[in-house]
Amino acid sequence: MRFLRSVGCLTPVAIVIYGVLGVLLLGQFGGQTLNYLGSMDWEQVPGTIVSSEVEDAWDTTGERYIGRVAYTYEIDGVTYEGDELDLRGAIFVRNRDDAERRLIPYPVGASVMVYVDPDDPTRAVLNRSLPDAIWAFAGLGGILVLLSFGLGIQQVVKRRQNR
Repeated sequence: MRFLRSVGCLTPVAIVIYGVLGVLLLGQFGGQTLNYLGSMDWEQVPGTIVSSEVEDAWDTTGERYIGRVAYTYEIDGVTYEGDELDLRGAIFVRNRDDAERRLIPYPVGASVMVYVDPDDPTRAVLNRSLPDAIWAFAGLGGILVLLSFGLGIQQVVKRRQNR
């Protein structure tokens, strides 16, 4: 705290900036971490890859690519088909090679383990993990929000003491 006071970071503007940055980071990455935590009790069942291909996806910023898979799995005698690689949803990349690399573990006909939501067997993914960067950005967002909140309280207390 003394360091922050010495560089003048306890101004109301800095408090707002910390809070806004924290909320933006949590908005962007916090949901993904909550999805991961919510999937901790998903069961694993065997499945089979039925298609694996790279698609071109144009948007306003240029050409993008996405690796798409489809897989089947069975629960209680009912066969389901899924198409989500991971909890993050569709991941678009700028070059075809990166999209192809994402599909290397998933050739057509491969046996895979599928994570399935026990409350909704139509919700499934092949990979539940999140990149470390997502954890880091969500954590930084949480820290910034807490810092903003704490510094805001400190400012309120300081002003009341000065009255």
